Amino acid sequence: TGNGAASVVLNNKIYYFGGYNIYGTSNSIMTYDPATSNWYLQVVNGFFVGFSGAVSINNMIAFVVGGSSTSKSSLSGEIYRFDASTGSKTLVSDNVPAGEYFNCLVFDFDTLNKSTNSVDTCLYFWTGTDFYRYQVNNDVVQQFDTLNEAWALSTNVDELRYNTAIKIFPNPVKNYLQVSGNSKIRFYEIYNIKGEKLSQSTPLNAEFTVDVAWLKKGIYFIKLRTDKGVIAKQFVK
Repeated sequence: TGNGAASVVLNNKIYYFGGYNIYGTSNSIMTYDPATSNWYLQVVNGFFVGFSGAVSINNMIAFVVGGSSTSKSSLSGEIYRFDASTGSKTLVSDNVPAGEYFNCLVFDFDTLNKSTNSVDTCLYFWTGTDFYRYQVNNDVVQQFDTLNEAWALSTNVDELRYNTAIKIFPNPVKNYLQVSGNSKIRFYEIYNIKGEKLSQSTPLNAEFTVDVAWLKKGIYFIKLRTDKGVIAKQFVK
């Protein structure tokens, strides 16, 4: 392994994907067992070289994104599902634009359900120019539209219209955030920039007010669940 290798804990062992060493990019997957202090070569020809990122969803399964695949010389926009029990990999998406720092951040914004990998589970990552999320169960990649402050597929006009139909204001906000739209909101959740859920509630109407006076100054996200899906919008306190 080398500098920039993606690391994740699976089955009480630390897995390292790719990275850079003194010879250049590494295409190996190495495993370190803290119990024995031994290193093992998990896969001879790893599917990532150079920088990448990884996040686990349970004790055996992890998602690995970014880096450079063994067949490419530039940063990759691919997302793989890695199974530590078999050492196998499955390509789950290859349509994420690869930016300069595609690998720099991967995290689970929602609390991951370790047993069922719930439908709300998403992986969020930064490409250096854009913010994306990958919906694990739906196999959907969405880009955050900074103009409309909504998640949307760049090629899906209907989804973009749906996202922009629900509005939040004022933004920045001081005490009360107004939410308006033509869709019934089942519930909403407030998250901070670290992905920690701060509050949750069920509104009675499509238009409602959220008390955010108690929040400290900073950047937050409000996640809204409707009959059509989930929308995440950013606001500033």
